Formats: sequence, structure tokens, C-alpha cells
Amino acid sequence: SQSQEDKDLFLYPNADLAGCTDFTAVGDSPNYACVDDPILEHDEDDTYVTWSQITEGFDLYELPNHGNDSGTINYVQVYARAKSHETAQSSSGIYKIICSPDGTCTDVYDSDDFNLITGYRTYNNIWTTNPSNLSDWEWSDIDLLCIGEKCDSPTVTPTRTLTLRPNNVGLRAECTPHNCTVNWMCVDEAIADEDGTYNSSISNGGEYDIFNIEDPPGGLGTISSVTVYVRGKGVPNVTLDAHMKFYIRTG
Repeated sequence: SQSQEDKDLFLYPNADLAGCTDFTAVGDSPNYACVDDPILEHDEDDTYVTWSQITEGFDLYELPNHGNDSGTINYVQVYARAKSHETAQSSSGIYKIICSPDGTCTDVYDSDDFNLITGYRTYNNIWTTNPSNLSDWEWSDIDLLCIGEKCDSPTVTPTRTLTLRPNNVGLRAECTPHNCTVNWMCVDEAIADEDGTYNSSISNGGEYDIFNIEDPPGGLGTISSVTVYVRGKGVPNVTLDAHMKFYIRTG
């Protein structure tokens, strides 16, 4: 017996769907001309469409008719190549591949959300049936089909880590400094110098060092957490019932 070999038919955008292009074209015009690269030939930032609004926008593009191709359509797979500008996509942002089986701006079906990174990557979505009626794809559907992409561009709040070190004597300085003149200077190093400079205590009643720290610069926004790092050790070859506690004093 003989079986027919499966074939791939690639269709590339050949027109904007009238009234359905929100994005801005860069490097060429109209919009479809910026996204009609062959699947293995990408011009990256030479031509592209972009969207920078907080609200959702989308582009839909027409496709050429199928011509003389025939047979059973197993699925429709839509490819898109995209990236997020400057920073990775916000956690609340969206980027989706879309299709309109009847070639209108209102009958639009979305893929799952893709999380864009700052480098170009190829994404795709497969529709095994016509999403408007859940029936098998027909060639007449292909002739009406429009494809595109939907996204938004919510504000991204960058996070940063700010390191502040002791810069003065605070409320207390009871421990004994070693190899430095005042306690806070024994613990302000960016790279731990181990036994080079340190503070020690041998008091049964406990001793406290509380240091002032540098003032942070202004305009940093909301503080999500504060972490205090302390480096310490016991006396070699001596078993002690010793405790080390950390305190934060505000105001």
C-alpha cells in the first residue's frame, strides 16, 4: 500500500488587516512588511513592530490564499519572533500569538502567554482545529485566516540590592576591639579580613555593640526586606555556653 507524504505549507503575511494594526512599524511599512521574514531568515532589529503602551494592543495580518494545495489539514501553527526591550517582560505583562479565523478584528483567539526575555526568541502556537467552531480546518478557512500578536507593556519596577556598612559608633560599644581604634571600624570591611580586625567579648553578662550605618540615597522606592550579615566564631578548643544575637534599632 502507499501513503501520501505529509507536506508543510508556509504562508507569510502579505497585508495588514484593515483597522487591526495597533503597533508601530520600524524599518519598513506597512506593519506586515516588518514581520514577513522567512522562518529561518531573521533580520532582527532591521525591521520590526513595537508596542510600548500599558494597555493591550494587537496586530493582525492577512495571508495569501492557499492556491492549488489540497488534502487534509492536520493543524495550523503560527510562528512569531519577539523580545522585550531593555528589561525582561513584567510579571503582569502579556505576549500572545493570535489568530482570527474569519479575518475580522473581533473574532480573535489567543495562545497562552509567553514570557519574553531581552533577546530574540522564536515562539509558536498550534491550533489543531478551527478555534471559532472547533471543526477540522478547511482550505476555505485558510483563505480567510489572519494571524498576529497581542501584547502590553506595563511599567517594570527594577529591583536592586543596596549594601550599607557601619560608619560610626551607635547606641553601644561594649565589646573589645582588636587591631582597630573603635569598634565599628573592626566590622566595616567589604571583604572579610577574618582575624585581621574584630571585636570580642568574654563577659558572662553579655556585651553589646550597636553601630550606626550609612544613610541610603534618596528616591529608591519601597524597601522589600532588610538582611543583616554578621561573621563570628568561638574560641578554639574551648567549649562555651555562648550566644550571639542580632538587633536592629530604628529611629
